[in-house]
Amino acid sequence: MAKLAPESDPVFEMRPGENFQQWDARTTKVLNDYQHVARKVQEGNPYVVLHAIIKFQVADGYALYRVIDSNPLTIQHLPYMDGYSIPAAHIRGLRKGDILDQIEWDQRMRAMSSGRS
Repeated sequence: MAKLAPESDPVFEMRPGENFQQWDARTTKVLNDYQHVARKVQEGNPYVVLHAIIKFQVADGYALYRVIDSNPLTIQHLPYMDGYSIPAAHIRGLRKGDILDQIEWDQRMRAMSSGRS
């Protein structure tokens, strides 16, 4: 069972004086950096979930979370763009295997799309 970190990742908050385009560019880079770290950690370590970015379909987008601890399994909300989230009951029901399944799915989708021209 997973637990939710008490606070969302503050790096996604709009900073004073920052316009939407600046905020969008900065937070997109942060998310890309997080994803890069997650992929590096998972290379050669198929059972590691730490740093994994997981997503859940909500409305017209996704609720994004990052695994910040593997024991106990703890995820942190990433309020990127619309900042969608999922119900607490859904989070409590997550297991390490669910996250590993999502990591594997994402890896397969990237492998398929990398073969396209």
